[in-house]
Amino acid sequence: MKKLVIMLVILTTLITQAQEKHIFTVGFDPKLALDGAYDYDDTPILDFYFSAVVQVKRNEIGIVGEYANINPYYWSFGFMYNRLLIKTNRIDVLLGGEVIIIQRGFKPQVQNEFIAYGLNATTRFYIVDCLSVNLKLNAKYRTDLVKHYKTKDPIKISGFVSLSYIIKRW
Repeated sequence: MKKLVIMLVILTTLITQAQEKHIFTVGFDPKLALDGAYDYDDTPILDFYFSAVVQVKRNEIGIVGEYANINPYYWSFGFMYNRLLIKTNRIDVLLGGEVIIIQRGFKPQVQNEFIAYGLNATTRFYIVDCLSVNLKLNAKYRTDLVKHYKTKDPIKISGFVSLSYIIKRW
């Protein structure tokens, strides 16, 4: 909770600077919602994503978070940066990265917090000027998978479908 408060204070500081837009996004991973997280279990998993960013010219910076109802639980919070590569009247294409802290619900005596980083590509389709549907492809290097599961492939690729509310500078 302390980390979330610190990130919100930093975001609030960013918002007071010269920005053009505030973008608030919520979304989910449709693959996990349909197929589940594991090869041996197809129980649907809610993988919920949210972000709050400010846009200045062609740059977006903000906070990002994710929650998945898997066992042990998965929370992540961090910072993200996107660069607007293509802008048309109704479509934006962005490329960026993120650095996050993953918190897992393992036993109290083992490490539960991990650093992860990733790249993402987002396509934003505007429905109206203040609302968009987004498709996001994300590739993360997950240090929690290396530490606890000894995986040989710690890079996880996921996709999100999300809805953004955009507040333009007045």
